[in-house]
Amino acid sequence: MCPLIHQSGLYAFIVPGPKQNDLHRDGRYWLHSFPCEDNEDAFYCTCRAHAVEDPATRQALAELFVTERSSSGIPVPAADDHLFSFDVQRCLLTRTTGLPEGGPGRGRRRGRRSPAAPRHGVAASDVDVQPWGSFVTFSDPDGNTWALQQLPAWR
Repeated sequence: MCPLIHQSGLYAFIVPGPKQNDLHRDGRYWLHSFPCEDNEDAFYCTCRAHAVEDPATRQALAELFVTERSSSGIPVPAADDHLFSFDVQRCLLTRTTGLPEGGPGRGRRRGRRSPAAPRHGVAASDVDVQPWGSFVTFSDPDGNTWALQQLPAWR
């Protein structure tokens, strides 16, 4: 997904497929960025998605989409790429600058998942324990990869 930030909100053209079908059926949406190789900064938000049917809004945002990506030669979104607006409900920005020696990507320690922890039908990774939090990743039935973070107790 390539979100569009516009003065009137957060939007995205969603290609045909399971995610588009899910958003029409149930507008709940979670957006998460994965960290870059040189740091572990991350962004996460929960949203409520709504299909946008207005042709003028679609045209303006399609032009914005192409203009912002002009160096890549991205075509105008197809008619079956549905436009959604996202009403942001919660956001979390994790910044990792200023961590102690051995910060992001260095000295990783692996934890173990409790044998009693329920998995509810999804395969999850082992718990990755870091000084700045513990992480577990899993994929949903649509093939989306998710990351869960538990923050450490702050002193």
